Amino acid sequence: MRQFARFGYILALTLFLSVSAQSAIIYEVSVATAAPLLGNPGIINMQFNPGDISAQPATADVTSFTGSPLGAVEPSLPGSGVVTGDLGSSVHFTNTAGLNDFAQNATFGSFFQFILTLDGPAIN
Repeated sequence: MRQFARFGYILALTLFLSVSAQSAIIYEVSVATAAPLLGNPGIINMQFNPGDISAQPATADVTSFTGSPLGAVEPSLPGSGVVTGDLGSSVHFTNTAGLNDFAQNATFGSFFQFILTLDGPAIN
C-alpha cells in the first residue's frame, strides 16, 4: 500500500508540473495618454506576428479593454492574418500569417488598459 501511495504522489507531482509548464502568460497592460492625444480621435493598432517562418504557433487574446470610448473596427489590410473580434468584447490573434494586424477607432481618454493573454507552443 505504501508503494501505491508513493506512486500516487509522483503521478500528482508530474501532472502538476506538466500543467504548470503549459500555462498561459497574462499581462495587465495600461497606457497613459496625454496631449496631443487626450480627447482626440485616433486608431489603436495591434499586431501579433510570428517573427520568422520557423516560429511555433501561438495565440494572443486582448480582453477587458477600458478607458477610451471605442469606434468602428478599421477594415482589414490585405494579408492581415487571422484576427477576430473587437476591443469592446475580445480580440483573438494567431501568429499563422506574416502580418496579423488589428486596428480600431477610439477617442483617447487619459488612459486605456486591457488584459493580454499569450498561449501556445511558442509561448510555453
